[in-house]
Amino acid sequence: MTVIQTKYVPGRYGLGTEFAESKIPIEYSKNFVNRFINLNGDAEKRQGIKQLGNTISGTPTITSLHEFIDNNGSSTIFAGTAGALWSLNETTGVWTQILTGKNALERFISGQMGDKHVFVNGSDRNFYTDDAGASFSELQALIVRGRTSSSATSTTGLTDSNVDNWLQNTFVTENDLVYNSTRNGYGIVTSVGGGGISHTTIGTGGTGLGQTSGDQAAGDFYQVIDLVELNIFEQNSGFDNFSIATSGTATNQIRVSGVDFSATQIREGDYVFNTTRSAVARVNAVSANLTVTSVASQTANDSIQVYKSAMPIADWFHVHYARAYYIDSREPARVRISGPNDPQDMTSFRGNIAVDQFYGARQPQAERLLSLKTFQSYLVAGGERNVYVDRGINPIADSSAQNTDFLPVGLFPQGLTSRFGMDSIGGSLNFAANDGIRNLAAGADADSFQTANTSEAIKSEMAEAIKTASKDEIITTHYPRRNWLLCKVGDVIYNFNYTPYFLQGEVRANPYGSWSKFTGKFAEQKCFLVRRTGDLICAGAGGKVYEFDQGSYSDDGQNIQTILETGWLTMNEPQESTQVRSGVFVKPQFETSLPITYTITATGDYSILSQDTVTTTSQGVGQIGFAVIGSSQIGGSRILNEKLPLRWRGEQFKLRISTDDTKGPDIITGITVYGNILGKI
Repeated sequence: MTVIQTKYVPGRYGLGTEFAESKIPIEYSKNFVNRFINLNGDAEKRQGIKQLGNTISGTPTITSLHEFIDNNGSSTIFAGTAGALWSLNETTGVWTQILTGKNALERFISGQMGDKHVFVNGSDRNFYTDDAGASFSELQALIVRGRTSSSATSTTGLTDSNVDNWLQNTFVTENDLVYNSTRNGYGIVTSVGGGGISHTTIGTGGTGLGQTSGDQAAGDFYQVIDLVELNIFEQNSGFDNFSIATSGTATNQIRVSGVDFSATQIREGDYVFNTTRSAVARVNAVSANLTVTSVASQTANDSIQVYKSAMPIADWFHVHYARAYYIDSREPARVRISGPNDPQDMTSFRGNIAVDQFYGARQPQAERLLSLKTFQSYLVAGGERNVYVDRGINPIADSSAQNTDFLPVGLFPQGLTSRFGMDSIGGSLNFAANDGIRNLAAGADADSFQTANTSEAIKSEMAEAIKTASKDEIITTHYPRRNWLLCKVGDVIYNFNYTPYFLQGEVRANPYGSWSKFTGKFAEQKCFLVRRTGDLICAGAGGKVYEFDQGSYSDDGQNIQTILETGWLTMNEPQESTQVRSGVFVKPQFETSLPITYTITATGDYSILSQDTVTTTSQGVGQIGFAVIGSSQIGGSRILNEKLPLRWRGEQFKLRISTDDTKGPDIITGITVYGNILGKI
């Protein structure tokens, strides 16, 4: 019999479930829960969550979090619930409802461009706030706005002294929409001249939305909104935007023979121009027929044209180098792009919608885009079928003399599984694919891209979790403060930690990173936001918003259970052996501030005398008394280094260390195993 002792440290690559249990390398762990590998290579317990502000009235489920930054640098937090937004007063901790009436079935997506914080949900019209939620306005596709001037302004035309030449200085064209905000009336542009524009009547003699209580006159405030044709009617040459109203058409209803409007792209808020009545109406509801605002004398055989705003109803909003990018919910393979520095500028020098990035034509299969992200000078579009990478910052020629610089440099067929499953970590981008978390990085020439599975060590486990999880429960969040990419899948967060580690006197980059699993209330949250300060907040059921990683080691008062479980060990790695071993003692090394109880289990691969468990508490080390200053006992040591009896028997064995409490800091630095080898070595 030979006496042997071996010291083990936590596997620096963390969780490694892709390996056969008997083949897990010593650098990985079979189970690694609610801990992470820190700079020293130790297994440190994660911190928990604590409530931010009061509970929102009615305890709704919170599905989105947003941060507005005003021009003075002040921050306001918004929480999105079913069709509503709430604002937090961080001084009083009170949440106040600031918006209602949106589609309760859709989540808010948002982003800020300049002083406008823009919200979209794929159903309602895009809207924004520029005053921290005191008011909200529809995000219109504005071509020009101003104030009418001179006697040339009338009920059927307007001029503006600030516009020298409407043909040269604006992109206004026929069939754009004039909105007189002073009179609350609308007209369709019928012609554009150098000195002004003509439009359908806005005044007491108008029809439809053009009928107002007073006539348009000099000094009125106006906007011109970019409209584009909504080609939903089948004509001899294809589809177009005009047709003839048929029987059943009335002042508030439009019917067209053979057309079921609910099966077309027309939406509530689009516009109908009745050319027979020279009147514009807004669509109020869509079914087999259209319900519209009233147009006097509207009837069958009237000629109609339908239009939509050049501002799409967006599934997703993103900002890439001073331009707004919108995934169009009506054509989800198409991205609409704004002009520079203005999310409402949707018109180019060509006089039409500013964009055109149509991803459905880049490959031979149908596509649906879910999300857009930026890293470095690259725009990444995540589709259900492919992930697309373009290099450049100017996709649109804003004038006839300007060139574009957008260049496709990558197309990856793994596809994106969730609109929330893509995030940049600076020099690369990670996305949730069907086979786990994948990484995108530029090649040496910046015009070629490679992808690799970042989650290779847990690939099968993560792929199965992704397959069964609800799509909106797959969320990636980059947390720069810790160098973490938090990948929520269902009620588990798979944490990718790319922190360097200290080895042999120097700090080294970890080429593989390390994985661990976070469980508990933190992982059950439904939305996550990294604030401008770097703080991570999250929210979910029960109307509560939480701060993460703020010194608490509980999840809103609940215990955090931690597990570190090794693969099979032999005490003389990396060699394999069939010699029988028997365990006698272990000497763990834990670093704590408060008394923490650890349960240590050793399991051998023999059925008799092959498992043993010991429980130890860190408070017994160097203890003089029970008085406490701060978080440390007087005279106590932060380090537990005690020899404990732990017996097992087998050719190999594995160790499991667990805790279940609300205490921390809690760091496992290593464990020394003492045992015997039976027979000669």
